[in-house]
Amino acid sequence: MNNNKFKCLFLFLIILFLMGCAARNIKKQSDIDLKKLEERAKYLNTLSDVHARNYVQIYFELANAYMSSGRNEDAIAALTKGLRVNSWDYGNQYILAKLEIKKGFYQQASERLNFIIEHCNDPSLIDSTKALLSMEEFKNIKDQAVLRPNLHNYKLYILKFKGANPLIVTSIASRITQEFGLMVEIIEDEAIPSESDIRNKASNQNLSMQKQYNATILLDQILKIYKDKLSEKMTLGILGIIGSDIYAEDYNFLFGLAREQIGVISYARFFDNDLAWDIVIKRSVMQAFSSTGFILGIPRCTTATCARAYPHNLSEHDRKDDKLCMICLENLNKKYATTKTNKDQITESQQFNHSSESMHGAASTQSVISIVKRDNYE
Repeated sequence: MNNNKFKCLFLFLIILFLMGCAARNIKKQSDIDLKKLEERAKYLNTLSDVHARNYVQIYFELANAYMSSGRNEDAIAALTKGLRVNSWDYGNQYILAKLEIKKGFYQQASERLNFIIEHCNDPSLIDSTKALLSMEEFKNIKDQAVLRPNLHNYKLYILKFKGANPLIVTSIASRITQEFGLMVEIIEDEAIPSESDIRNKASNQNLSMQKQYNATILLDQILKIYKDKLSEKMTLGILGIIGSDIYAEDYNFLFGLAREQIGVISYARFFDNDLAWDIVIKRSVMQAFSSTGFILGIPRCTTATCARAYPHNLSEHDRKDDKLCMICLENLNKKYATTKTNKDQITESQQFNHSSESMHGAASTQSVISIVKRDNYE
């Protein structure tokens, strides 16, 4: 009898030992998997948005791994990066909203959940979203109007490349002033775009597509010719506007290319045969907002309907609003706080890391997040 008890106890201890070994092996494998995901996400951070979009699931898998480990702050950061690239992912917008609720960010979560209800067609997800919004904490939430920053002491120059449509140029200048609160000045003389490394497509019936200019060379041209304007004390940058098609590196075409202080956009692909002018102007304005944000050092947001959200195609571009979202306005206010002296503002502006964006036809936490500096392919 005693031998049987001893055997049972011994067997029980063996089982516990094996279970412990298995648990340690699972944890070790989990740590290895997490490290691999982190390495892949780190590499993903160096890619433009158009390339990162193909691998955006890495960010979401990393977020799930962080949540499994109780690392909710890291999960929020990973989700934010993923949703900057694919903001129309309703499922992960919902997950981020749940994490924001845990952090007490009810206003941000409310906007995210209401976005899902307005645009999503999944009945199950909508029901879950409505259940969250029925929480007591949301009953006293009211829409909070975020004040547009007062940046009238700052200047942004608009440069017309030869052939740019005056109506589009003036519309962009007016809307940037309205939305960003900046003083905008259109440079009087038109610039002749450099034809170095130009692509000739004479067979294209669309005149604006027959010459495709290298956007990187155009940025270098702006930097070289308008160095004096860029060095002016309160000048934040120059945005070039061209009516011809543009490209860079291995991208078949671009809607825009931006880096610190300088950017260029093309509206060549915003036209269609019978397309109304107001749509062309809206598309151009939204693209200008996107590039201007990066010229000013403001990272991309996760709000799918924001003018600065990353669109994977022209259809997603048209689903956006031609205005800045709460997150972008908050980031502008944080960087250019009107309570600071001009000297303090300039110092902070020089220290602020900017984000990246990309949009072409081939190939947040709510605080400002520093991103690797690089050209922003749009």
